[in-house]
Amino acid sequence: MIFVKYTGRLGNNLFQWGFGRILSKLSGVPMSAPFLPLFPSTYGVIHSQPPKIKSILPMNCSFINIQEWVERASQEDILVQGWPHNTTFFEPHRDWLVKELTPEHGDYTQASVHDIVLHVRWGDFFGRHKKYSYPLKAFYGLLSSLEYDRCLIVTDTPDNELITNLVKNYHGTLIAKDINHDFRTLHYAPRLIMSPSTFSWWAAWSGKAHEIYQPYELGDWKEKTGLALSLCGQHVKRFDANGKILT
Repeated sequence: MIFVKYTGRLGNNLFQWGFGRILSKLSGVPMSAPFLPLFPSTYGVIHSQPPKIKSILPMNCSFINIQEWVERASQEDILVQGWPHNTTFFEPHRDWLVKELTPEHGDYTQASVHDIVLHVRWGDFFGRHKKYSYPLKAFYGLLSSLEYDRCLIVTDTPDNELITNLVKNYHGTLIAKDINHDFRTLHYAPRLIMSPSTFSWWAAWSGKAHEIYQPYELGDWKEKTGLALSLCGQHVKRFDANGKILT
């Protein structure tokens, strides 16, 4: 059996669930994982308490050999945990995995093709003991270079200075509600600006956007840490700390 242990918030949980599901599909071994309420396909997975397991994925598992763990799963119980945040694990399985991790129907804000949806992750990046993980000018510079009618803002901290300035000076409209509404809004956005966030990444990777702006070397998303989490495709453009679009 493949058991999944969640750590962190929804974006991290999707990486953990998705990685366990990939191991399960490749090995033919059932997976046991708590369901994720926004995603109906996760309800059908066995959920039981894991026994004492010897084979446990290391917490920093971005660079493990996935085939080795497929073979382990076929021989013994394993526990998936930590941060399997390596996009090469997921890209070969995108077609079927996206179908399993499509959010259920429900409330969201529908953006037009003339709008742009912006995700701002702020709360746990900018605590009392943390330095700025990405500069404000990254968003200001990017928005200044784009054409759009409204900037629809999804964020975990609607009262901060960045949101106030975006509303005042960048045609911003705050639409954040709750985690389900906000994920769906990002998922269905035709044009999307991401923050360095796994929540953003999953909504963009599994979603409908035909135009995506992704931060590069910002926040914790750095190549040297293995957490750059790049997206593939000609519809994806990267922007730097000044908001300049990279070619």
